[in-house]
Amino acid sequence: MKKELLSLFLFICGISSFGQTMEEGVVREFGDNLHNLCSSQDLIYFNRAQNLCDKACRVKDKIMEDFIRKSGVKSDLVQTYLQEFHNARKKGGVNVSVSNVRIIRKDEQAYSDHYGVSTREQEAQRSKKYTTVACEIVTNGTLTYQVQDLYYVHKGQIVKITPYEVDPNTGKVKVDFSDLVSEHSLEVSYGYSSRFPMNIGVSTNFSYFNIGVEYGMNFSEELLTTQKHTNFATSTLERGKYWYIMATPGVYLRYASIDFGMGNVFAKYNYNYESVYTSSSNSEKKNYFIMKPKLTFHIPIPLNFKSRTERLYIAPHVGYQYVPKCTELSSWEFGIGIRFRFETY
Repeated sequence: MKKELLSLFLFICGISSFGQTMEEGVVREFGDNLHNLCSSQDLIYFNRAQNLCDKACRVKDKIMEDFIRKSGVKSDLVQTYLQEFHNARKKGGVNVSVSNVRIIRKDEQAYSDHYGVSTREQEAQRSKKYTTVACEIVTNGTLTYQVQDLYYVHKGQIVKITPYEVDPNTGKVKVDFSDLVSEHSLEVSYGYSSRFPMNIGVSTNFSYFNIGVEYGMNFSEELLTTQKHTNFATSTLERGKYWYIMATPGVYLRYASIDFGMGNVFAKYNYNYESVYTSSSNSEKKNYFIMKPKLTFHIPIPLNFKSRTERLYIAPHVGYQYVPKCTELSSWEFGIGIRFRFETY
């Protein structure tokens, strides 16, 4: 009789789970672990719930907003979300119920619409797929909430939790992938100036922030400047005796970037001492601060500013190398580069 009852129980469980997708199962399991965490304070449920989420998963629902406002927490990561539930349980009873779990959109392709929407065919080749799952969360006790949330699930992991919102114009649930898709680019450039004929730069961007590094030097041994220090001593700085390295932070836009480089020039002076009795020579190294504002244009290849799917750019630039304490090294720079744009998720 017991075996028959056990078989019947397993059969009912199988029927109840039939048709449930992996994404729905992930959200239900997350809710079960959240419920058990608040019921028992056992941190094993904290770890299980956290393992169901991506490390960068952020929670932006009403509950998290109140945690930030009332508790003063600075992060909206899921680890903070779970920790605040755990802290609330320490102050009194908390009961959490997650119900009405259902899929809103299945395997939807995410793309970056920060600069516009690309054609579906082109984006489909380089986009990840997300499933959005809605649910209702009810809490009683120390925490009292009744909210509807939207979970973004990718490959069995929750990557974001947001409020469940319906667009009044379309009647569809609002889905936002903008913070799941990041646009980056990599640029290699060459520049020329009369003081530094060779300038090699590498830069990349993170959203609107551009960062890079640049190296410049001189090859020629021609005399650049001579300074008279006393009646008997002079110093000379020759081409080929100086070089620089700088960091180039700036602002990145799709078709242009503005950078402001800052770094150091390393120069080697030759000192000559001559009098009616003797003559000698030696060398001395000096360092100078150098700055360079630079404007770069990103011209897409092929030349089509409307497609917004281009990956390769020609990047001409103009800048001014300014050395405040050695103005002989200041000069205009002109150059060209290649920039490649890609997306990460």
